[in-house]
Amino acid sequence: MVPDTGVTLRQFPHKAVESYGEVEFARLDRKLAMFHALSSEDKQLLPEFEPRMSAIAECIEVNVTLLSRIADSATSISSSSDLSVPQENGHPTPNSPSLPSEQTTDRAAEEKQLLSSEIRRGFTLLARDWSAVGEQQRDACYKPLVEAVDSAYKEASQTNQSLSRDAFRVLVPGAGAGRLPWELVRRGFAVEGCESSFTALLVGNYALNSVSGEAASTIYPFVHEQSNVASQKAATRPVSVPDVNPKDIPNVADFAMRAGNFVHAYEGHDNAWDAVVSCLAFDLGDAVIEHVRRVSQVIKPGGMWAFIGPMPCFDGGQMEGIHLSVEEFLGIVRRCGFTMVKMEEVEVSHTADAESLRSIQLRCPFVVAVKERPS
Repeated sequence: MVPDTGVTLRQFPHKAVESYGEVEFARLDRKLAMFHALSSEDKQLLPEFEPRMSAIAECIEVNVTLLSRIADSATSISSSSDLSVPQENGHPTPNSPSLPSEQTTDRAAEEKQLLSSEIRRGFTLLARDWSAVGEQQRDACYKPLVEAVDSAYKEASQTNQSLSRDAFRVLVPGAGAGRLPWELVRRGFAVEGCESSFTALLVGNYALNSVSGEAASTIYPFVHEQSNVASQKAATRPVSVPDVNPKDIPNVADFAMRAGNFVHAYEGHDNAWDAVVSCLAFDLGDAVIEHVRRVSQVIKPGGMWAFIGPMPCFDGGQMEGIHLSVEEFLGIVRRCGFTMVKMEEVEVSHTADAESLRSIQLRCPFVVAVKERPS
């Protein structure tokens, strides 16, 4: 979600295009102004600075052009209801008539900053899910989940020998830009992904429906990071997306992506899914209880839930909330009717750029659990 704005799913793509270019070029202008304020002696020590800013500007221009195409492709995104980003801290929307003009200007500028930040995140999502540079991260996260679904299907087909792969239904909450559900569809399963992030829906829709491996697009996902950078070449290196042909799936594939909050979107879908898989789709806040309860409801008795996560709370426990431990979280999973059949710790990267001088490594449980059958 885009926090603290009143932007709806339908408005988001083109508002984001306008905001991204304006904010990013203004950021470069400020850096150049600071450079020009240096003394002549200091500027002579940085002969590479202005050429680096020019190279970054060219990369952003390419991103803006591609982003316009991504926004144009967004007409195929739909949801059961028009999603709107919830307001936080009681802030009114930028168009509220109750705001004085100065506050309205401030709120509009804040909205543009937030939208640009979301688009920067969208480019890194594209790189992680749909380019060769994200392969290592995907292997660490997605590969064990896909293997768990394969194993669950093989076990289920031993009991029901008429069960075909395309009848084995897999749900992927927190589907991100869509690569994990696509990997499962490619293996013949019936898959539905669910995602609430406007940004992930936007870039995932483009990757899945608007491009192919033969006509890849070039993006510059790392150009926005101007600290923790080893070199200009690292920051301005191009990335091709996608690294595969997204149309390379079975002709009769049962594949859908749903826009919405998982807990709300799947109310009433009881005992409908053979397997649920999720990768870093939830954190240890108190909302995780609803998440686990909904998984327990939608999955069939004897069905499998495989997940990597939960995400740690990056606020360090300072925000309001109960902030569960992993041990408490796993206790909730058991009490909601699951039996753990596999549990190990995996280390996954949460760093957008593998060449960044700053990296974040997460130690997360990888769990395969089976929903208990009624006694």
